[in-house]
Amino acid sequence: MSLVHDLGEIGIGDIVWEKGSLVIGSQQEKHVGERETIQRIFSDNPSFKEYIDLWEEFETQNTLEAKAVKLFDKLEMLIQAYEYEKRNLAKRSLQEFWDNVEKYLKNTELEYYLDELKILRTNK
Repeated sequence: MSLVHDLGEIGIGDIVWEKGSLVIGSQQEKHVGERETIQRIFSDNPSFKEYIDLWEEFETQNTLEAKAVKLFDKLEMLIQAYEYEKRNLAKRSLQEFWDNVEKYLKNTELEYYLDELKILRTNK
């Protein structure tokens, strides 16, 4: 599910539709673009429907697995932001990534890792 979700971003990029707590893009536009990409990638695959179903499951967030994958996707984004900052690769502030991820990971099983990354970020 996680890989299928990431494949959807190939066609439209990893669109930022949120900046911290601000919504700046169309979720519907992102959804349509990713769905078209998934359909294009798997159109000749005998398991086409299974891949589309996995992608839809992630998008609708109706299962525990989909919710877990989304949380880990957010955590991965934060780890990447931390690594960019640590290596001075960020060309601008990445605070918006921290703000965005915090609202998803707060009060979840992954909040511990959020807190640990914040400590590492402060101590770098």
